[in-house]
Amino acid sequence: MHKEQSSKWFGWIPTNRGKINFSFISLNNINTISQKYNFESTNQQINIQNLDISIISDSSKFTNFIKKNQQNTYSEITSFANIKIFNGDIFKGSIEIYNEDISIKSDFEIKSTGEIEFYGYKSNEFEMFKNYEKEIQTVMYIIVKTIVHGDNHHHQKIDIALPITLDEFNAKIIADTFVDYIKLVEKNIKNQKKCYSNLRNKILVYEINGYISYFKTFLLLFDDAKELENHLKYAENIFTSLKSTVEKRKAKENNNTSILTAIITFLGLFISINILMNGFWMGNDNNITKYISDNYLRDTVMGWSFIAILSSFYFYISCTLHSKLYYKWYYAFELVSFIKDSSYKQLNWLGKIVKSIPLLFLILLIYNIITIDNVFEFGFYMLDLLR
Repeated sequence: MHKEQSSKWFGWIPTNRGKINFSFISLNNINTISQKYNFESTNQQINIQNLDISIISDSSKFTNFIKKNQQNTYSEITSFANIKIFNGDIFKGSIEIYNEDISIKSDFEIKSTGEIEFYGYKSNEFEMFKNYEKEIQTVMYIIVKTIVHGDNHHHQKIDIALPITLDEFNAKIIADTFVDYIKLVEKNIKNQKKCYSNLRNKILVYEINGYISYFKTFLLLFDDAKELENHLKYAENIFTSLKSTVEKRKAKENNNTSILTAIITFLGLFISINILMNGFWMGNDNNITKYISDNYLRDTVMGWSFIAILSSFYFYISCTLHSKLYYKWYYAFELVSFIKDSSYKQLNWLGKIVKSIPLLFLILLIYNIITIDNVFEFGFYMLDLLR
């Protein structure tokens, strides 16, 4: 025997169209919950029987890989749902959640705006569920909403984010939850800095943008007095902050990628040139490579090719590299710029040493060039190769 639970509960089925459409209800929506069910459909009625709702979670796809509990004190309970929805200006229907011992049933109505009202549930074990009413109400709401909701981009978890309200439909509570959820996503993105979260964070920007579009439709439908407009402004401000965080990381990532690409290209050219011009193996000369038997000359060829390629790629990545250094060590960069633009008279002994570092490097480079014994021999050898 069923006993009536008098309290009602309400929720909202998202629609950016502003109107629920019966034709949007499809097998794809149901498959989001489970792929085990019986389905009958006409233009005026949808009947879903024995929908397996034992695990309403993303983790359901992993249950085949989990070892079942073998203890006799536990038993696995398989639960099902029956859902009927009738077409009309107002969708009317019923949902029953049951297993072999328990049955919980509620009737509901869905207005064209997406507002859904459950008329209290009936159960043969009413007293058993007095402490779990909120969970039962939420599960029923999620099942019906997922079936009726026509858009299948459930990665943004819009089904879980939106709340139910008791006794009456409360637009303010739902609007508050919209803002709170967007703030939660922003907080998560700022805390997720690992490489593996980059793509997810970038996609979340687009998903939250779509989430805000639902929020705008919600306000158009239920905020005639314009009392909740500030909630939308809050949401858009949070979204701007969220987006700027992702864009900042994207800019840093692109900069690092440019430097890494230049380094890899530099190494590839350096190795290739020395293979073609120098030869890294003992063997006969041919039309492609020229083996140099003189070890000193081999080192000279390698050294000068390294300097030439390094110089070329320094000019290629100098702007990118400087911008990274300027961003990462801003104050140090400003200090060096100050010392550079100051005269020696304005600097103390430490500043004079720092200002003299480039000159010391130049002197060291000139000294090494002058002390190369066979620089001319190397030059004539390169000319011979070009012939």
